[in-house]
Amino acid sequence: MALGMSPLNLISFAYGIKSDYITGGPSWVHSKAYDIHAKIAPADIKRLSRLNDDQKNKMLMQILTDRFQLKTHHEEKTVPIYQLVVAKGGPKIKRATDAYESMATSPYEIKVVGIHITNLVDVLWSMLGRKVVDSTGMDGIYTFDLKFTPQDQLLAGAEHDAPDIYTALQQQLGLELRPAKGTVDYVVVDSISLPSPN
Repeated sequence: MALGMSPLNLISFAYGIKSDYITGGPSWVHSKAYDIHAKIAPADIKRLSRLNDDQKNKMLMQILTDRFQLKTHHEEKTVPIYQLVVAKGGPKIKRATDAYESMATSPYEIKVVGIHITNLVDVLWSMLGRKVVDSTGMDGIYTFDLKFTPQDQLLAGAEHDAPDIYTALQQQLGLELRPAKGTVDYVVVDSISLPSPN
């Protein structure tokens, strides 16, 4: 079930990519909202619970194909990205002491226990709206509490106790976001139609 979702968000979920990397299509792809209520036979409920994210995404893709007549293609583009690297002086991040894993994020903090650097990369990508690639060479799992001030508050001149996320990464974790160029896989909407009523 999905409530009040735009076709753009549905496509984003179906392909497992951020909506920033979906282009094309009419303006209503961004603005119209739909509710999806999938009917499941009682005999299929257990089987559905065993599906992984990729399998569920394929089911959503089938809905988009059947009801919206969605047609797309993939296109690689070279765009600005960030490389997450170890800063001068080396990492300050602590290795986790056990296999317990947790993550809590907010506009001001990333607090984690027992995560891989790739998980941090995903959070930074989402926060910064730009692809982040792990170039640290660090394996294993880590625990840290990264505190920073959102960029919009800094631009507004608000009082703050923590630095921006770029400085916080260097000071608190010994990591650096380095601007670079890289390829990103875009999904291009070739055609999509308004769904017919049920």
